Amino acid sequence: MADIFKKNNSGRKICIGLIALFMFIGLAGYTHNARAQEQGQGLGGLISPGKLTNAHSDIEGVSNCTKCHKLGGGVPDTKCLDCHNKIRERVEKKKGFHANAEGNCFKCHTDHKGKHFSIAEIDKDKFE
Repeated sequence: MADIFKKNNSGRKICIGLIALFMFIGLAGYTHNARAQEQGQGLGGLISPGKLTNAHSDIEGVSNCTKCHKLGGGVPDTKCLDCHNKIRERVEKKKGFHANAEGNCFKCHTDHKGKHFSIAEIDKDKFE
């Protein structure tokens, strides 16, 4: 038999400690994932900051992240305007509410704040 299984071997204690550590980590991950699935998040509960608004509920889930986010982070306006065609047309023609908009879409239109969050809600303190 290998030396690690001898009674007074410190290697045996290390081996048992490592097995216990990996079992604890696995159990903690399983418990967290089970809780996320109960809340309808699945694997997304590990990486998503929260549920999308009702307006974006059709793209909920980790397989759809890149519909809004670019790989490596960030939410470019082009991703928003790919879906919001009418707004894109109005921005290009410099017409309507967004004609003179400065900055990125996500500065005013944040998501991942829950199904009942109003993504188009205007902050009256910041709006003239």
